[in-house]
Amino acid sequence: MNTYRTYNCLNCGKDPQHKWTQGRCPAKGSVCSYCHKPNHWVAVCRKRSVNTVSVQQQSETEDEEVLGINLTRTDEHYDDKWTADIEILSRQVPFRIDTGAKCNTLTLSNYQTLLHVGELKRSNRVLKSYSNHRLKPIAAVDLLIKFKNTEIPAEFEIVDILQENVLSGATAEALGLVMRLHALQPTMKSNTRHSIQVATTGPLPVGLDDYPELTRTTGTLPGKYTIKIDPEAQGVVHPVRRQPAALRNKILEKLQEMVKDGYITKVNQPTEWVSSMVAAVRNGKIRICIDPSDLNKVIKREHYPMRTIEEVVSAIPGAKVFSVLDAKSGFLQIELDEASSFLTTFNTPIGRFRWLRLPFGLKCAPEIFQRIMDEMLEGISGAISVMDDILIAAPSVPEHDEILRKVTQRATSYNLSLNFDKCHVKQSSVPYVGHLITADGLKADPAKIEAVKSMPTPRDKDGVRRFLGFVTYLSKFLPNLSEVDAPLRQLLKTDVEFAWQPAQQQAFD
Repeated sequence: MNTYRTYNCLNCGKDPQHKWTQGRCPAKGSVCSYCHKPNHWVAVCRKRSVNTVSVQQQSETEDEEVLGINLTRTDEHYDDKWTADIEILSRQVPFRIDTGAKCNTLTLSNYQTLLHVGELKRSNRVLKSYSNHRLKPIAAVDLLIKFKNTEIPAEFEIVDILQENVLSGATAEALGLVMRLHALQPTMKSNTRHSIQVATTGPLPVGLDDYPELTRTTGTLPGKYTIKIDPEAQGVVHPVRRQPAALRNKILEKLQEMVKDGYITKVNQPTEWVSSMVAAVRNGKIRICIDPSDLNKVIKREHYPMRTIEEVVSAIPGAKVFSVLDAKSGFLQIELDEASSFLTTFNTPIGRFRWLRLPFGLKCAPEIFQRIMDEMLEGISGAISVMDDILIAAPSVPEHDEILRKVTQRATSYNLSLNFDKCHVKQSSVPYVGHLITADGLKADPAKIEAVKSMPTPRDKDGVRRFLGFVTYLSKFLPNLSEVDAPLRQLLKTDVEFAWQPAQQQAFD
């Protein structure tokens, strides 16, 4: 007897005959949310790896064509004579006219609003900005475009980056948006370097202004993470915690902001796990977290080694020039797959939400983030990270600048978003992980020393614990600490009543 095996469609995973869609594969024209390649869904993505965060590094091959582009800020569109609204699939799409661009670019977010049902093509191009940074399009597409009464076909490179859509000079000329002048006045001095060049500026600190691509990253690292839990674990559902009435409006506003930013989403179906929401106020700003204490008991850790400050210092002998780049929002740059997202469901005063990104508080979060950062910096000598702080160290300025160039290029390719307010570039000493890294070695951070000096005299055992915890962090710089703080540690014994005596005051001072 012959045995026949039924194969599903390799693009959508459904019936290969596509009976429900009149023979047309519904995945055609879509973009995979995992690998960003065209014409298939994430459920059948061949690059998808179970239980891992897969990072696909872009490499230039012999058949790739390198084209120049000029990146511009998205806030420069309005009241600008070098922008135009182009009709595509009955929708008006804003574009910047760049006569120096060698191709047309369309952002992924704008493309998705077009509801295009045609096919996408694999892009063999690499886009290079004027600062020599490279960007690999996720796909290419042919579209009919129209301006006033002129309609032409045009090819677009689809890019997943925050910038304006760009219309090349050739396409703009074909649409009648620009006109080429073949004769110039002989007395005029032309300077082709200044032809429609829009400088890219932004909130970049001194030293990073040569890398404008860092302002275009969206803060979504490649791949999606799967939280691994004990398969025999039983779900736990926590009730809603009461929140202070004075914070209610701020909590609701913060939840709405997080939904808009794509960090969380509403849950309207039963879930096995529901954690409690925690609202913390710091410097007048509210921060929403979860208390995943029960979930943490069943999560399987990555057991990835975490780096110490001593290991960092030993890895950069002879360094005299330093920079520190701070990854913005840390764990929230890591996407969760759907099953893991439902594990992070939490209760709020207005219903349940689940995290779409890796939230703070999960015991696996630090290790997975450290692993991704190490993978990103792999092969770059002189660059090292502890969690979301990337340290660049070199013996000389030219060596430092070369390392910085490689790191920024790698960070851009990983779509890593930086907190520019916390970046320190090309300095002789930098604060790093609670310490000060200098050309003379590791030193105590003056800010930490001042914080210890300003701490109030302890009034109970908890106050003693807080003080000793802070001091212990600086113990490597305090000789004979165990002898000096012995009277304070004596107060922490369970059979000793708290009594602040001259011996304790002397040790405290």
